[in-house]
This record gives sequence, C-alpha cells and structure tokens, in this order.
Amino acid sequence: MIDLKLLRDDPERVRKAYARRGGIEGLDGVLDLDRRYLDLLRRVEALRAEQNVASKAIGQASPDQRPAAIEEAKELSDRLKQLEPELEAVEGELQEALAYLPNLPDESVPDGLTEDDNVVEREVGERPGFDFEPLDHVTLGERLGIFDSERGAKTSGSRFVYLTGPGVILEMALVRFAIDFLGERGFTPVIPPVLVRQQAMFGTGFLPTEEHEFYRSERDDLYLVGTSEVPLAAMHEDEVLPADRLPRRYAGYSPCFRREAGTYGKDTKGLVRVHQFDKVE
Repeated sequence: MIDLKLLRDDPERVRKAYARRGGIEGLDGVLDLDRRYLDLLRRVEALRAEQNVASKAIGQASPDQRPAAIEEAKELSDRLKQLEPELEAVEGELQEALAYLPNLPDESVPDGLTEDDNVVEREVGERPGFDFEPLDHVTLGERLGIFDSERGAKTSGSRFVYLTGPGVILEMALVRFAIDFLGERGFTPVIPPVLVRQQAMFGTGFLPTEEHEFYRSERDDLYLVGTSEVPLAAMHEDEVLPADRLPRRYAGYSPCFRREAGTYGKDTKGLVRVHQFDKVE
C-alpha cells in the first residue's frame, strides 16, 4: 500500500513510477474514489459543525424559538444519518483499493516486466569447470538417499518430498550453521508461530495481492506462513519501541508453506518450488 498523501499530492509521479513496471490497473479508479471520499468527508464535517451550533442554539433559544431550533437540529441529524454510512462505505472501498497498489520502485531499479530485464551488478568468484557431465540435484539427491520425491508425491501430491538420512542431517547442520552465524552478529534466534492472523499477512504486504499463494485454514481464519518474516514482523505489531533499544535483530527458523500457484509445470521435481520447506530468515 502506498502513502495516500503522496497519491493525492503527486498522482503523476505515481503513474510514471508504475509505468516503469508495466502500469497498474485501477489507479484512476482509486483517485476517483478518493475524490468522492473527500467530498463526502467535507459534507459530513460541515453538517457536524452545523449540528453543534444548532445544539447550542436550542439551549439559548427562547420558549417561542425552541421548537424551530429543535426541528433544525433534527433535520441536520437526519441528513447526517444518511451521509455517514455512505462515507463509511466509501472509505472502506478506498482502503481496500489502496491495498492493491504496490509501493513505488526505487529509481535505481532497472525498468522491465520480466527477469530478462534484470541487470547484472557484479559476479563473485568464478564458475567451476568440470571434466565430466555434472548431475542435477534431483539425480544426486535420490542416488545419495538425501530425499525421496516419489514417495512424497504418493503421500501428499506433487511438490512434496521426504528428506531422508543424510538429507536430514545436512538440513539440521545448515540450520545450526545459519543460527550460529547470525547469533554471533547480534541476532536473537526465534522459532515463531507458523499460523498467523490475516492482519499479520496484510501488514507484511502478502495480502491481498498474493492471497492465492498461501494456505489458509478457513475454520480458524489463520494462514500458514510462506516465510518466518511474517510472524517476526508481526511480533511487535502495535508496539512503540524506544529508540535506544533499536535495532531489534531476529533470526527466525520455521517451516514454510507455499502453494506455488503461478508455477504450474515448472520445477516439479526435487527441492525447488516445493510446497513445504524449512528456512532461517
């Protein structure tokens, strides 16, 4: 969600920034909604001001003037009862529409629509050369007994695997290495909840635009996280942190769950794009 003040003050800047990423549908609709909201807000605030004046006038009116003053106050109240629900509804529509507008790309980011438009900033090290035909990770993993994707698919469907034997030991070693590495640099290890409320997903930018990528328990209205970033960020939601106690550094370790809805037919074997995996974030 972008800053509404920025959108109001400089809509052309927002439009040009979105054009760099191929344009965003619905921007004009959001601007129209905002104009409608501001118009209703002005009318409601004006009526409330008139209502305050009318209420004071009742107490100051003479017996002869009081019926007319009461009638005027009632008319203002009736008009407010008509406009306030409309204002509330339009404000809700505006907030929902704003949630679909992404942040503006940084000026240093290259323009483009696909990964082919990326620019290589630097390369580290040299690519190794082999005097033999290297095997892919799927073949290596199955030969070495690191994972079993065939039985994972039998049990749970495609994009699920069993980590087995040395694969389990390797993952545990890598997790411990990452936790130790970050712990030495001042990060506090955290194992967070992996089921979170909608607000946690919304607050970290994964909702509403990425909702199709996540698993959700409708009975409990909870989401399975695709990264521990979500519960880590939500840990201090609605808290005010003293400046002298910043920054807070956390290293989250958790299972992660992703539907990979937009990758049908890609990387269906092995450990790439699986629905469930563990990660240090």
